[in-house]
Amino acid sequence: METYLFVPRSLGLDRHSYPRDQFYADAQAYIRFKTPSVPLPALADPDNADSPLQRARRLIVAANGAGEIDPDRMRRELRLLGCLVRANLRDAAADIRAKVDRLDDPGEHRVLAEDVRQAIGRLLRDVSAILSSFRDLRPDFLQTKRPAWLRELFEYVDEYLSISAESYLTAVLSRLDAHAALRDALSDTRQAVTQTIVDEQGHRQGAGYVSVLDPDGENRHYIYRKGALKKFMSSVLFLEIHKEREGRGISNVVAGIAAAVAMLFSTIAAIWSQGAYGLNSFPFVLAIVISYVFKDRIKEWLRTYFSGLMSRWLYDYSVLIHDPVAGIVGRCRESFGYVTDSNLPTEIKRLRHCDSSSVLEAESKPEGVMKYVKDVTLRSRQIARAHGRLGDVNDIIRLNISSFLGRMDEPQQTVATYSEELDAVTAVTCPKAYHVNLVMVLKAEGKKAAIDRFRIIMDKQGIRDLQVVELSA
Repeated sequence: METYLFVPRSLGLDRHSYPRDQFYADAQAYIRFKTPSVPLPALADPDNADSPLQRARRLIVAANGAGEIDPDRMRRELRLLGCLVRANLRDAAADIRAKVDRLDDPGEHRVLAEDVRQAIGRLLRDVSAILSSFRDLRPDFLQTKRPAWLRELFEYVDEYLSISAESYLTAVLSRLDAHAALRDALSDTRQAVTQTIVDEQGHRQGAGYVSVLDPDGENRHYIYRKGALKKFMSSVLFLEIHKEREGRGISNVVAGIAAAVAMLFSTIAAIWSQGAYGLNSFPFVLAIVISYVFKDRIKEWLRTYFSGLMSRWLYDYSVLIHDPVAGIVGRCRESFGYVTDSNLPTEIKRLRHCDSSSVLEAESKPEGVMKYVKDVTLRSRQIARAHGRLGDVNDIIRLNISSFLGRMDEPQQTVATYSEELDAVTAVTCPKAYHVNLVMVLKAEGKKAAIDRFRIIMDKQGIRDLQVVELSA
């Protein structure tokens, strides 16, 4: 993946004020498996061998007859179950909200209202089925003979599923209530949603879970608990990364060669000086001092030269991707630098300005160009053997933009203008914003490169808007 970041020069970011080490300090990268696409009915299906719920049930049944349960396998299956249920709830809720939003078209109101009713009905049935199937295992997990970690694991997952169901159903309810006509037309459906929400609130309260909201309290514990449960569940999808500088061995060799060349010069200079001036003469001492100075500079110059030469082929960092189950499953290499206008690929330059209104517009917006390259190699067969259900990977990068905001003007500026209506000069407040353009090129072996462009609109207070720019052919 190649990412080109076009930054206005007025922000004062260049290789000196914003070096690569600062970029890596601001960038936070995650690599995780994509959540597999398994619908809720399939998760609750007792005949589905790939369902984490059914695998957990088989582990419990096997333990009833044989003895111990593999902690790692049980944790992995139930955490994956939590991720799958949450992903299904998220997608179903988003689909329902999109259907509700389309009801603004009067001509389709009746048809879409029935679609919303059916979609909510399916969601409630699926939620009931998966929660019931999971909670039916409660007696097996909470037996007194079971280890403490198994009981706690069941309660963690149960609490997480309950919170997720309530959160997404509440989002659906909120969107229903925003349309008064729909709320009246689907009053029975709305009542079913509210009943499920109340049931889940009562379930957590009855089970003694801490994630119960108090209308009159501060509820600090709720957000903390919700975040802790989410991190615990999603950790099953995250891959560990071990970052180190690339080419450290080559750098040592380069430094050694530079030192050897410098020492050779110093030795030759010392031998020549001794023969020319004598061992104890002042010119000999002066020549040795001068040769020492040159030796030091030669060593530094050669190291800088060779390092710059090697950086064309070396990345800044090499990251080993480690999976707790399969071991090392791949490698990620990263590099960051600045690109001059003459070295910027023609196609990237064209895409950056493809929506410009005039030829001169590009000249009126001087920009610096940052280039971030990330090369990811995965051992797909090794991953498939270890997981089977997991394969696709999400590469997540978060960039702290606080360094971009330092030299920005105030977000609001006052402009004087004449008002014909008032026959007076008045002040008009205008927002002051900056545009940072992003061109991303995603390449995969054997496939055509996918290119996207985004416009990030920000002011001194942070990001204000993110726009996807349509690319012309």
